[in-house]
Parts: sequence; C-alpha cells; structure tokens
Amino acid sequence: MKLTVVIPTKGGYYREKSLTYTLQSYLHQDRYNCDLEILVVIDGKNCEDTERVEDIVERFKVCSSLKIESIVYYGSNPVWGGIEYLFKNTDYVLIQGDDELAARTKIRVLERIMEEFRDCVLQLPVFERTTEPRFMPKNMIGQVNKYGITSNFDALPEDYSEPFEIRNLASNRVMPIDVASKYNLENVYLWRGYGVETFLAFLLNRDRVKMYYVPRIEVANLHLQAGRSFWTGQLNEANYFASRKELERMIFEVSLDFHAVESEILRKALSRLANFTYIAWMFNDVELIHRILRNLIEGRGYFSRLNSKQRFKLLQKAKEVIAREYNIFKLKEIFKHYEITLGTFHSP
Repeated sequence: MKLTVVIPTKGGYYREKSLTYTLQSYLHQDRYNCDLEILVVIDGKNCEDTERVEDIVERFKVCSSLKIESIVYYGSNPVWGGIEYLFKNTDYVLIQGDDELAARTKIRVLERIMEEFRDCVLQLPVFERTTEPRFMPKNMIGQVNKYGITSNFDALPEDYSEPFEIRNLASNRVMPIDVASKYNLENVYLWRGYGVETFLAFLLNRDRVKMYYVPRIEVANLHLQAGRSFWTGQLNEANYFASRKELERMIFEVSLDFHAVESEILRKALSRLANFTYIAWMFNDVELIHRILRNLIEGRGYFSRLNSKQRFKLLQKAKEVIAREYNIFKLKEIFKHYEITLGTFHSP
C-alpha cells in the first residue's frame, strides 16, 4: 500500500515537529498484510525549509522499517501541483497542513481529484500543530490532550463509538470537502482572500446545515497515533453546524499569534476588521458590525495589543478598504461614526 503525504511547505514555525509527529503515526501498521510505502511530497515554491523536511525523511528511513522517499515538486500551481502530478501513482493521499493555505485553493484542487480517490483523499480533522508549543494559553485549542494528540476541537469524546459534535469549524482544515464544495466560493470576493472559512461558516449556519464527525473504522488503521486512531470527517444528520454563539467565537475568540512581528499583527488586524465587518454586512448582521468596531475602540480581543494611535490608523485604513473594495456606503458611514468617536481621544 502506498501513501502520499503532501507537505505544503511555507516555512511554518513547527514544520519539523509537525512532520515528525505525522510520520510517527505510521510506524506501526500491524493490521495491514501489505507493506506500507510513504512518499513525502514537499510541495511548494521558493520554500526555505525543503532541506529540513528532507532531512527528517532521511532520519525516518533509518529509524523505521517503512519505505520512505521524498520528492520536491514545483508545478504550475506552486502549492498543490504535486497532488495532481502524483495522485494516480498512490493508494492514499494525506494532506498535511493547516491554515497556511487558502480555502478556495484547497477546495478547487481537491474537488478535481475526489472523483479518482473519493474516501482515499484524507484530510485530518485532528491534526498535529505541535507537541511543544512555545506559548500555551489556558484554554488553547490545539493543546495536547489526555489522549496524547493535539486537537483542533474543544473536546474529544469519552467513548470512541459515539458521534461527537465539532465546535470549532471555522477552518477549512476540518471542513469536509463535499460540504464546502456545495457553495461556489470561487465567486466570493474578500479582500486579500482573508476570511473565506468564516464566510463559509456563516453560509452553513444560515442554511442550518447539520453535521457531526464520527470515527471512520475503515481507515482507522491508517491513522494510528501512539496506538490511538485518528478521526476523519463523515456527515451525519445530527446537529446544526454552528450556533450564533459559536459564530461569534470565530470572530472574537481568536489566537493572538504571539510569535508574529508587529507588521504581521497590523496586516492581519486590518484584514480582520475590513473583511469580518463586510461578512457581517452580507448576512445583515449590523449588530455584529457594531460589536466588532466596539472591540476595536476599546482595544479588546485581537486589537488588545494595539495602542490607541495604531487602532485609529487601522480604522482609517479599514474604512478606505471598505470604500475601495466593497463600495458599500452605509457600511462606510458606520466606520466614519467610530472614526469620529476614536478620533476624540487624539484631539489636543
């Protein structure tokens, strides 16, 4: 049996940890009667960490009995070209990576190979961020839980045989491709492409989509992690996608990215402010727009690390984006109101 692990290399902070953790998952495949061969596709362009990934692969050749090889692939699509090039020569394709990839790119390419692979295209809903995070908030989603794995969920079930609700579904990395593909996200314009997953979450909430993730017994042996099975997505008419409260968590309870430099914090804050207010406008949620802007004025949430001068400048830039990219007069007027409010703090 041949498994292709696609590593989208963008130089993540924990790339070595993440790949090491993934490969360790496949060291003990006792229930298979055939040999397992792992082909690691280092798929990207102008990446700085390909040598690091190749070094990890070489070390695993020595420490395991698995057949492991690697290839650096640069295709016309610098991120996902390798999948299209290799998918006919393997049995399973596992996508390893998280939010460094745009949802629309992942959805578009995966749709094209779903017909060939169907359930053999694996996207881990429980994935490896890191086993040793530099910074661990008390309620961090992604921390190592009692089962010994990192999780993108608020909680794991006590009983593996029971379906359980996924409460953190803002991201495409845990979104079943057949659900996301029902919406034409290619036609969704968001400035800088930021917020596609959040837009999708609002769509699913609006349409009252019901879903659970349940264990997939037929591929459980492929996802061993320290003797425990991984989970993969499967639809079940059981529960609505997200409540109003959960949607608000996607907006307000965001990781603060403590490793980011100031320029990156400001860039992301501008994208969040402009696009999240626009998404709220698209779904006629004026109250949410005001809550987002009040958070900015009061310096809460993601805006808590910005001083009042930075927040004022951010508000001005976001208003310009709203006017230039979306051309919504009423939304621009709401921004202008808060600009005046925040501007009073800078008056002599």
